[in-house]
Amino acid sequence: MRDDPHALADRSVDAYERAHRTYEDVHREIFNDIEQERLRRWLRRALDACGTSTEPLLALDLGCGTGNLTQHLLELGTHVTAADVSTHFLDLVTARFPDDPRVDVLRLNGIDLDQIGASSYDFVGAYSEP
Repeated sequence: MRDDPHALADRSVDAYERAHRTYEDVHREIFNDIEQERLRRWLRRALDACGTSTEPLLALDLGCGTGNLTQHLLELGTHVTAADVSTHFLDLVTARFPDDPRVDVLRLNGIDLDQIGASSYDFVGAYSEP
């Protein structure tokens, strides 16, 4: 018998709610100068390839975690919606970019992306540990 998708989503959300405290320490392979420069280079290429006249570009950081990708996207001139299933991660992002009008947060339900409208963003990015 297959697990109920809502129960699976609840377990996933619970895991992310617990992970927020130690995420950057546990995933040090992400948070070093070489990896951060590589990430920024690829983001610049991807944003340049978007082919839209929207200014600034509207970006969705899907599974934003602590806001690493959000930070790069802001520095590259986009308006960012930082989306995650974890309220704790969203609180970290809100604290990291206080009162920045270029940052919105969106709590995902962990089941689907129905709350995100089709064609709402020029760019969607997701980044996680290898």
